[in-house]
Amino acid sequence: MKRFIVKVFFFACFCFIVSALPAYVVDPYNVFHWNNIRNNGVEPNKNYIKTEYILNNPNKYDGFVFGSSRVGSIHVENIKNMKIYNMTYSAGTPYEHYNTLKTFIDNGVNIDIIYMGIDSISYTENPEEHNLQGLRSPYQYLQNKTNLISLYCDPSMVFQSLSTILKGKSIDGYDSFYTYGWWADYDLDVNFDVENAGPSLPDGCRLEETISEILEIKTLCEENDIKLVVFTNPMYDITYKKSVEDAYYLSFLEKLSVITDFYNFSSLNDITKNPDNYIDSSHYNAYVGDMILDVIINGEVDEDLYNQGFGWYVTNDNLIDLIELLKTQEEFSIKTYSE
Repeated sequence: MKRFIVKVFFFACFCFIVSALPAYVVDPYNVFHWNNIRNNGVEPNKNYIKTEYILNNPNKYDGFVFGSSRVGSIHVENIKNMKIYNMTYSAGTPYEHYNTLKTFIDNGVNIDIIYMGIDSISYTENPEEHNLQGLRSPYQYLQNKTNLISLYCDPSMVFQSLSTILKGKSIDGYDSFYTYGWWADYDLDVNFDVENAGPSLPDGCRLEETISEILEIKTLCEENDIKLVVFTNPMYDITYKKSVEDAYYLSFLEKLSVITDFYNFSSLNDITKNPDNYIDSSHYNAYVGDMILDVIINGEVDEDLYNQGFGWYVTNDNLIDLIELLKTQEEFSIKTYSE
Protein backbone atom coordinates (compact mmCIF):
# COMPACT_ATOMS: atom_id res chain seq x y z
CA MET A 1 0.00 0.00 0.00
CA LYS A 2 2.84 2.38 0.87
CA ARG A 3 4.51 1.70 -2.48
CA PHE A 4 1.22 2.41 -4.26
CA ILE A 5 0.83 5.75 -2.45
CA VAL A 6 4.38 6.70 -3.41
CA LYS A 7 3.68 5.84 -7.05
CA VAL A 8 0.49 7.87 -7.03
CA PHE A 9 2.36 10.79 -5.49
CA PHE A 10 5.10 10.76 -8.11
CA PHE A 11 2.57 10.30 -10.89
CA ALA A 12 0.62 13.31 -9.62
CA CYS A 13 3.84 15.35 -9.50
CA PHE A 14 4.66 14.26 -13.03
CA CYS A 15 1.22 15.27 -14.28
CA PHE A 16 1.49 18.65 -12.55
CA ILE A 17 4.89 19.33 -14.07
CA VAL A 18 3.75 18.30 -17.52
CA SER A 19 0.74 20.60 -17.32
CA ALA A 20 2.34 23.48 -15.40
CA LEU A 21 5.65 23.74 -17.25
CA PRO A 22 4.13 24.85 -20.59
CA ALA A 23 1.99 27.37 -18.72
CA TYR A 24 5.08 28.77 -17.03
CA VAL A 25 7.10 28.91 -20.25
CA VAL A 26 4.34 30.35 -22.45
CA ASP A 27 3.06 32.59 -19.65
CA PRO A 28 0.58 34.52 -21.84
CA TYR A 29 -0.11 37.19 -19.18
CA ASN A 30 3.56 37.57 -18.19
CA VAL A 31 2.99 37.03 -14.47
CA PHE A 32 5.96 34.66 -14.23
CA HIS A 33 8.10 37.07 -16.24
CA TRP A 34 6.97 40.31 -14.59
CA ASN A 35 10.47 41.81 -14.69
CA ASN A 36 11.04 40.96 -18.36
CA ILE A 37 7.68 40.95 -20.12
CA ARG A 38 7.39 39.63 -23.66
CA ASN A 39 5.21 41.33 -26.26
CA ASN A 40 3.35 38.19 -27.31
CA GLY A 41 0.12 39.79 -28.50
CA VAL A 42 -1.75 39.10 -25.25
CA GLU A 43 -2.27 42.08 -22.96
CA PRO A 44 -0.28 41.42 -19.77
CA ASN A 45 -1.74 41.48 -16.28
CA LYS A 46 -0.67 45.06 -15.59
CA ASN A 47 -2.09 45.15 -12.07
CA TYR A 48 0.18 42.33 -10.93
CA ILE A 49 3.25 43.20 -13.01
CA LYS A 50 3.30 46.91 -12.24
CA THR A 51 2.78 46.33 -8.53
CA GLU A 52 5.71 43.89 -8.48
CA TYR A 53 7.79 46.38 -10.44
CA ILE A 54 7.14 49.26 -8.06
CA LEU A 55 7.69 47.12 -4.95
CA ASN A 56 11.09 46.22 -6.37
CA ASN A 57 11.82 49.89 -7.15
CA PRO A 58 10.31 51.66 -4.13
CA ASN A 59 12.25 54.91 -4.49
CA LYS A 60 12.23 55.32 -8.26
CA TYR A 61 9.15 57.55 -8.50
CA ASP A 62 7.59 60.50 -6.68
CA GLY A 63 4.01 59.51 -7.36
CA PHE A 64 1.55 57.59 -9.48
CA VAL A 65 -1.42 57.87 -11.80
CA PHE A 66 -4.18 55.43 -10.88
CA GLY A 67 -7.08 54.51 -13.13
CA SER A 68 -8.48 52.03 -15.61
CA SER A 69 -7.07 51.60 -19.11
CA ARG A 70 -8.66 54.97 -19.90
CA VAL A 71 -5.82 56.82 -18.17
CA GLY A 72 -3.38 54.88 -20.34
CA SER A 73 -2.89 57.95 -22.54
CA ILE A 74 -1.65 60.16 -19.70
CA HIS A 75 1.99 60.84 -20.57
CA VAL A 76 3.45 61.28 -17.12
CA GLU A 77 6.81 62.44 -18.47
CA ASN A 78 5.06 65.74 -19.21
CA ILE A 79 4.64 66.36 -15.49
CA LYS A 80 7.76 68.41 -14.90
CA ASN A 81 9.95 68.40 -11.78
CA MET A 82 8.49 65.08 -10.63
CA LYS A 83 8.96 61.49 -11.69
CA ILE A 84 5.51 59.91 -12.01
CA TYR A 85 4.58 56.37 -13.05
CA ASN A 86 1.27 55.48 -14.71
CA MET A 87 -0.26 52.45 -12.96
CA THR A 88 -3.07 52.11 -15.54
CA TYR A 89 -4.50 48.59 -15.76
CA SER A 90 -7.51 47.06 -17.45
CA ALA A 91 -10.87 47.94 -15.83
CA GLY A 92 -9.11 49.25 -12.73
CA THR A 93 -11.46 50.40 -9.96
CA PRO A 94 -11.03 52.53 -6.81
CA TYR A 95 -11.33 49.32 -4.76
CA GLU A 96 -8.21 48.01 -6.48
CA HIS A 97 -6.46 51.38 -6.35
CA TYR A 98 -6.95 51.44 -2.59
CA ASN A 99 -5.44 47.97 -2.22
CA THR A 100 -2.50 48.90 -4.43
CA LEU A 101 -1.89 52.13 -2.54
CA LYS A 102 -2.10 50.28 0.79
CA THR A 103 0.38 47.67 -0.47
CA PHE A 104 2.78 50.43 -1.54
CA ILE A 105 2.54 52.23 1.80
CA ASP A 106 2.96 49.02 3.80
CA ASN A 107 6.11 48.22 1.83
CA GLY A 108 7.75 51.63 2.12
CA VAL A 109 7.23 52.88 -1.44
CA ASN A 110 7.96 56.58 -1.83
CA ILE A 111 4.74 58.47 -2.67
CA ASP A 112 4.31 62.23 -2.68
CA ILE A 113 1.27 62.49 -4.95
CA ILE A 114 -1.49 60.38 -6.48
CA TYR A 115 -3.44 61.36 -9.59
CA MET A 116 -6.62 59.27 -9.88
CA GLY A 117 -8.78 59.20 -13.00
CA ILE A 118 -12.37 58.02 -12.55
CA ASP A 119 -15.60 57.81 -14.54
CA SER A 120 -18.68 55.60 -14.79
CA ILE A 121 -16.61 52.43 -15.19
CA SER A 122 -15.24 53.08 -11.69
CA TYR A 123 -18.53 52.12 -10.09
CA THR A 124 -20.16 49.89 -12.72
CA GLU A 125 -17.25 47.43 -12.93
CA ASN A 126 -17.28 44.67 -10.29
CA PRO A 127 -13.71 44.20 -8.98
CA GLU A 128 -14.53 40.85 -7.35
CA GLU A 129 -14.98 39.36 -10.80
CA HIS A 130 -11.38 40.22 -11.64
CA ASN A 131 -9.90 37.61 -9.28
CA LEU A 132 -10.32 34.75 -11.74
CA GLN A 133 -9.53 36.73 -14.90
CA GLY A 134 -6.02 36.20 -16.23
CA LEU A 135 -5.82 39.77 -17.53
CA ARG A 136 -7.10 41.46 -14.39
CA SER A 137 -6.44 39.29 -11.34
CA PRO A 138 -5.05 41.71 -8.72
CA TYR A 139 -1.66 41.49 -7.07
CA GLN A 140 -3.15 41.04 -3.61
CA TYR A 141 -5.23 38.01 -4.65
CA LEU A 142 -2.23 36.43 -6.36
CA GLN A 143 -0.03 36.79 -3.29
CA ASN A 144 -1.68 33.55 -2.26
CA LYS A 145 0.50 31.14 -4.27
CA THR A 146 -2.34 28.65 -4.48
CA ASN A 147 -4.41 31.27 -6.29
CA LEU A 148 -1.49 32.16 -8.57
CA ILE A 149 -0.76 28.56 -9.53
CA SER A 150 -4.38 27.47 -9.92
CA LEU A 151 -5.14 30.42 -12.20
CA TYR A 152 -2.02 30.66 -14.34
CA CYS A 153 -0.87 27.05 -14.44
CA ASP A 154 -4.17 25.95 -15.90
CA PRO A 155 -3.33 24.51 -19.37
CA SER A 156 -6.65 25.78 -20.74
CA MET A 157 -5.47 29.36 -20.18
CA VAL A 158 -2.46 28.68 -22.39
CA PHE A 159 -4.52 27.02 -25.12
CA GLN A 160 -6.99 29.89 -25.16
CA SER A 161 -4.12 32.33 -25.71
CA LEU A 162 -2.12 30.33 -28.26
CA SER A 163 -4.08 31.47 -31.30
CA THR A 164 -3.40 35.10 -30.38
CA ILE A 165 0.27 34.42 -29.63
CA LEU A 166 0.81 32.48 -32.87
CA LYS A 167 -0.52 35.39 -34.91
CA GLY A 168 2.55 37.27 -33.72
CA LYS A 169 0.76 40.61 -33.49
CA SER A 170 2.39 42.96 -31.00
CA ILE A 171 0.42 45.38 -28.84
CA ASP A 172 1.13 48.93 -27.77
CA GLY A 173 2.87 50.32 -24.73
CA TYR A 174 5.75 47.90 -24.19
CA ASP A 175 8.54 50.38 -24.91
CA SER A 176 7.45 52.56 -22.00
CA PHE A 177 6.28 49.83 -19.63
CA TYR A 178 9.21 50.08 -17.22
CA THR A 179 9.71 53.83 -17.49
CA TYR A 180 6.35 55.60 -17.70
CA GLY A 181 3.63 52.95 -17.64
CA TRP A 182 1.31 54.45 -20.28
CA TRP A 183 0.25 52.38 -23.29
CA ALA A 184 -1.21 54.92 -25.78
CA ASP A 185 1.45 56.90 -27.63
CA TYR A 186 0.93 59.89 -29.90
CA ASP A 187 1.49 57.91 -33.09
CA LEU A 188 -0.84 55.06 -32.12
CA ASP A 189 -2.45 53.47 -35.17
CA VAL A 190 -6.19 54.06 -34.66
CA ASN A 191 -8.98 52.36 -36.58
CA PHE A 192 -12.01 53.72 -34.76
CA ASP A 193 -15.14 52.43 -36.50
CA VAL A 194 -17.30 55.39 -35.55
CA GLU A 195 -20.37 54.27 -37.46
CA ASN A 196 -20.61 50.95 -35.63
CA ALA A 197 -19.34 52.10 -32.23
CA GLY A 198 -21.43 51.51 -29.15
CA PRO A 199 -21.09 52.88 -25.61
CA SER A 200 -18.44 51.27 -23.40
CA LEU A 201 -20.05 50.66 -20.02
CA PRO A 202 -20.45 47.59 -17.75
CA ASP A 203 -23.92 46.67 -16.50
CA GLY A 204 -23.30 46.72 -12.74
CA CYS A 205 -23.63 49.42 -10.12
CA ARG A 206 -21.52 49.79 -6.97
CA LEU A 207 -22.07 53.50 -6.51
CA GLU A 208 -22.20 53.67 -2.71
CA GLU A 209 -19.36 51.16 -2.30
CA THR A 210 -17.19 53.07 -4.74
CA ILE A 211 -17.77 56.41 -3.02
CA SER A 212 -16.74 54.75 0.27
CA GLU A 213 -13.62 53.34 -1.39
CA ILE A 214 -12.63 56.74 -2.78
CA LEU A 215 -13.08 58.17 0.71
CA GLU A 216 -10.80 55.42 2.04
CA ILE A 217 -8.19 56.40 -0.53
CA LYS A 218 -8.46 60.04 0.50
CA THR A 219 -8.15 59.15 4.19
CA LEU A 220 -5.16 56.91 3.53
CA CYS A 221 -3.47 59.72 1.60
CA GLU A 222 -4.12 62.24 4.36
CA GLU A 223 -2.72 59.88 6.99
CA ASN A 224 0.48 59.46 4.98
CA ASP A 225 0.96 63.06 3.78
CA ILE A 226 0.20 62.15 0.17
CA LYS A 227 -1.45 64.72 -2.08
CA LEU A 228 -4.50 63.29 -3.88
CA VAL A 229 -5.68 64.78 -7.18
CA VAL A 230 -8.94 63.32 -8.53
CA PHE A 231 -10.17 63.91 -12.07
CA THR A 232 -12.92 62.52 -14.29
CA ASN A 233 -11.93 61.00 -17.61
CA PRO A 234 -13.46 62.70 -20.68
CA MET A 235 -15.80 59.92 -21.86
CA TYR A 236 -16.67 59.70 -25.54
CA ASP A 237 -20.12 61.22 -26.06
CA ILE A 238 -22.12 58.01 -26.57
CA THR A 239 -20.51 56.45 -23.50
CA TYR A 240 -21.10 59.63 -21.52
CA LYS A 241 -24.77 59.77 -22.54
CA LYS A 242 -25.25 56.11 -21.63
CA SER A 243 -23.63 56.77 -18.25
CA VAL A 244 -25.95 59.69 -17.53
CA GLU A 245 -29.10 58.03 -18.85
CA ASP A 246 -28.67 54.53 -17.40
CA ALA A 247 -25.89 54.53 -14.82
CA TYR A 248 -26.54 57.42 -12.41
CA TYR A 249 -23.44 59.33 -13.52
CA LEU A 250 -24.61 62.75 -12.33
CA SER A 251 -25.57 61.23 -8.98
CA PHE A 252 -22.05 59.84 -8.82
CA LEU A 253 -20.59 63.32 -9.32
CA GLU A 254 -22.86 64.74 -6.64
CA LYS A 255 -21.77 62.13 -4.10
CA LEU A 256 -18.15 62.48 -5.15
CA SER A 257 -18.15 66.25 -4.50
CA VAL A 258 -19.20 65.62 -0.89
CA ILE A 259 -16.01 63.69 -0.11
CA THR A 260 -13.42 65.33 -2.36
CA ASP A 261 -12.79 68.12 -4.82
CA PHE A 262 -12.06 67.01 -8.38
CA TYR A 263 -11.37 68.16 -11.91
CA ASN A 264 -14.18 67.50 -14.37
CA PHE A 265 -13.57 66.65 -18.03
CA SER A 266 -16.67 64.61 -18.89
CA SER A 267 -19.49 66.53 -20.52
CA LEU A 268 -20.83 67.05 -24.01
CA ASN A 269 -18.07 69.27 -25.33
CA ASP A 270 -15.96 69.80 -28.44
CA ILE A 271 -13.48 67.18 -27.24
CA THR A 272 -15.85 64.38 -26.30
CA LYS A 273 -18.05 64.84 -29.39
CA ASN A 274 -15.12 64.56 -31.80
CA PRO A 275 -14.16 60.92 -32.63
CA ASP A 276 -10.73 62.11 -33.79
CA ASN A 277 -9.89 62.53 -30.11
CA TYR A 278 -10.57 58.86 -29.36
CA ILE A 279 -8.97 55.48 -29.93
CA ASP A 280 -12.37 53.82 -29.55
CA SER A 281 -15.58 54.55 -27.65
CA SER A 282 -13.77 53.89 -24.36
CA HIS A 283 -10.31 55.48 -24.64
CA TYR A 284 -9.22 59.04 -25.39
CA ASN A 285 -5.90 59.62 -27.12
CA ALA A 286 -2.59 61.01 -25.88
CA TYR A 287 -3.32 64.52 -27.11
CA VAL A 288 -6.40 64.66 -24.90
CA GLY A 289 -4.28 63.26 -22.08
CA ASP A 290 -1.99 66.27 -22.50
CA MET A 291 -4.98 68.62 -22.33
CA ILE A 292 -5.94 67.06 -19.00
CA LEU A 293 -2.42 67.66 -17.69
CA ASP A 294 -2.47 71.25 -18.97
CA VAL A 295 -5.49 71.91 -16.77
CA ILE A 296 -4.35 70.01 -13.69
CA ILE A 297 -0.66 70.94 -13.75
CA ASN A 298 -0.62 74.32 -15.47
CA GLY A 299 -4.15 75.64 -14.94
CA GLU A 300 -4.54 76.11 -18.69
CA VAL A 301 -7.93 75.50 -20.30
CA ASP A 302 -9.61 76.83 -23.41
CA GLU A 303 -12.43 79.21 -22.48
CA ASP A 304 -14.92 77.64 -24.88
CA LEU A 305 -14.18 74.17 -23.53
CA TYR A 306 -14.46 75.43 -19.97
CA ASN A 307 -17.90 76.84 -20.72
CA GLN A 308 -18.84 73.34 -21.90
CA GLY A 309 -17.77 71.73 -18.62
CA PHE A 310 -14.26 70.64 -19.64
CA GLY A 311 -11.64 71.55 -17.03
CA TRP A 312 -13.82 72.65 -14.10
CA TYR A 313 -12.32 72.36 -10.63
CA VAL A 314 -15.35 71.10 -8.77
CA THR A 315 -16.06 71.54 -5.07
CA ASN A 316 -19.15 70.88 -3.02
CA ASP A 317 -19.90 74.60 -3.33
CA ASN A 318 -19.98 74.83 -7.13
CA LEU A 319 -21.13 71.29 -7.93
CA ILE A 320 -24.71 72.47 -8.46
CA ASP A 321 -23.52 74.86 -11.17
CA LEU A 322 -21.78 72.04 -13.01
CA ILE A 323 -24.79 69.73 -12.72
CA GLU A 324 -27.10 72.42 -14.07
CA LEU A 325 -24.74 72.99 -16.98
CA LEU A 326 -24.58 69.26 -17.77
CA LYS A 327 -28.37 68.95 -17.61
CA THR A 328 -28.90 71.73 -20.12
CA GLN A 329 -26.40 70.55 -22.73
CA GLU A 330 -28.71 68.17 -24.54
CA GLU A 331 -32.15 66.70 -24.23
CA PHE A 332 -31.76 63.24 -22.74
CA SER A 333 -33.17 61.39 -19.78
CA ILE A 334 -31.19 61.40 -16.55
CA LYS A 335 -31.28 58.43 -14.21
CA THR A 336 -31.07 59.56 -10.58
CA TYR A 337 -29.70 57.28 -7.90
CA SER A 338 -31.54 56.72 -4.65
CA GLU A 339 -30.51 54.34 -1.91
